Amino acid sequence: MTDTQESVGASAPTIEAAPAATEPASAPASAQPASAPAPSEERSSYSRPRPVRKPKVKMKRPVTAKDSNRYETLLLLYKRFDGDSLDKLKAEVTKALESHGATDISNSDIGKKKLAYKIKDQSDGVYVNFIYSGKRKALADFEKWLRLNDDIIRFLTTVVDWE
Repeated sequence: MTDTQESVGASAPTIEAAPAATEPASAPASAQPASAPAPSEERSSYSRPRPVRKPKVKMKRPVTAKDSNRYETLLLLYKRFDGDSLDKLKAEVTKALESHGATDISNSDIGKKKLAYKIKDQSDGVYVNFIYSGKRKALADFEKWLRLNDDIIRFLTTVVDWE
């Protein structure tokens, strides 16, 4: 030991443990002493604030035919489609949409893009986007027509959100 430790140890008073209070043998183990607070008093008065919930706002739909939704279909075509052949295929798809009951049809040519992976041995493809209004039953028939068309590699149809 060093000199500082000896001096501290010598001058420090010793503390003796207080004798433990013993309960009478007749008292039940579940009984609490009178000085202990009730269980409801043990809880803190602080409570977490409840989150404020914003009311849900319903989006208004434009006036269209009853039971019709607005859809967007993205077509992936073979890379051989360009110019006149692409215009011919877009006209064919537009005609198919009209025959299945779609209205307000618009299309946009996204162009030729390199695919992330090969699909049907193709590394490039041409994307065309169609936006239209129609009924769900008509959409199912149109998608069946798309599956049977050999010029379309893949397609994806989504419901357009109302603004």
